[in-house]
Amino acid sequence: MTADGRPLRDSLEDYLALRRALGFRLKTAGRLLDQFVSWLDDRGSDTITIEDALAWAVLPPGASQAWQSIRLSMVRGFAAYLHGTDPSVQVPPPGLIRRGNDRATPYIYSDAEISAIISAAGTLRPRFRAATYQTLISLLAASGVRIGEALSFDRSDLDADQGMLTVRDAKFGKTRLIPLHPTAAAALARYSALRDEHHPPPGRPGAVPVHRRDTAAAQQRQPHVQQAHRPGRAGPEVSLLPSPDP
Repeated sequence: MTADGRPLRDSLEDYLALRRALGFRLKTAGRLLDQFVSWLDDRGSDTITIEDALAWAVLPPGASQAWQSIRLSMVRGFAAYLHGTDPSVQVPPPGLIRRGNDRATPYIYSDAEISAIISAAGTLRPRFRAATYQTLISLLAASGVRIGEALSFDRSDLDADQGMLTVRDAKFGKTRLIPLHPTAAAALARYSALRDEHHPPPGRPGAVPVHRRDTAAAQQRQPHVQQAHRPGRAGPEVSLLPSPDP
């Protein structure tokens, strides 16, 4: 219960409403803080103390230190909000639970290792699968694009003459241009021609037109063909790189 006599749960609803009005979604925070207030109710506590906040944050036993730190940070924000009108509410100081490094250390492949992986991919069968994996791995190494971006490229995203790739609807919905080394652009152009031989794009002689209602069935028959449809485009297009596991 706060200084004005209101239950903590009512104050929590006000806090979440205020933060969400400022643009924060607070999906996880809302769920965790609701659990925290219920935990306090079960203990008969009507305010927030550092001791209670810390005891709740380390639950359940065996949880990672990073998760404990996240739980405590949620309580800290709520406690700071209450402290503004009720000085008796204790705000847990930062650093009680150090989050630590919860990110995996990335492994940087050497040029020799990348070449070995590409060579190994060349032993796959059928030959078109090998070419797909080799091109995909080479593109990731040469351009630094994300795997999801690489698999979403359409034919029109490659400008082989200018040596440029267009990434559309990437992280945060942004579009960016990626310059390619002439050898990378030439390799993508060769692969694109090989791909057209195996799977002609819709509208070309011998190609089967692909319609939206046929997309699911087409992907079941040919799971190596990905359909990409983005806002502002006339219709589905076959991706530059099919799924690497035909």
